[in-house]
Amino acid sequence: MNATHPSAVPAKLLDIKPPIENSDPWSWLPWAFALAVLLALLVAGLLWVYRRTGETPPGEPPHIEAMRKLSECKKLTGEPATVCALLSDTIRVYLAEKFSLQASERTTDEILDHLRTSTLLNKEELGLAEDFLRECDDAKFAGTNPSGKDMAKLHEMADRLVHVTAFKPAPPRST
Repeated sequence: MNATHPSAVPAKLLDIKPPIENSDPWSWLPWAFALAVLLALLVAGLLWVYRRTGETPPGEPPHIEAMRKLSECKKLTGEPATVCALLSDTIRVYLAEKFSLQASERTTDEILDHLRTSTLLNKEELGLAEDFLRECDDAKFAGTNPSGKDMAKLHEMADRLVHVTAFKPAPPRST
């Protein structure tokens, strides 16, 4: 049996195709190197951006922020205990940022004990801080309802405490 049918054979044979050029086997190397450099630059750029986002620019000094918050508290009207809590929290945050205390996580007695054993505040400043924090605690926890005159006195005490301690040197940060 004949595998080729005479009608399947073309009348004219096609010419032989030219040989395929075998390109340089290393022609891909510059492209691979360029891709590797591009990927390395991309990774380095992402790391640089990631590390920079962790750095926060220096904000406003603690005394400026505290004075701004205290002036906002002066505009508040309402429950005196709530306003006293805001005043107390503002001063606690100020003391924490200014003197590297964990004031927001401590009781008034713990804060005052720490301030007494340190050289951060002199006797006048310590007395002012103690009077202010104790009066705020009375309003918050003992249920005393300060009058308008007492609230004005608390605002004035908070302002004075920030003013007299604003430019005191901060303690060195422990690492």
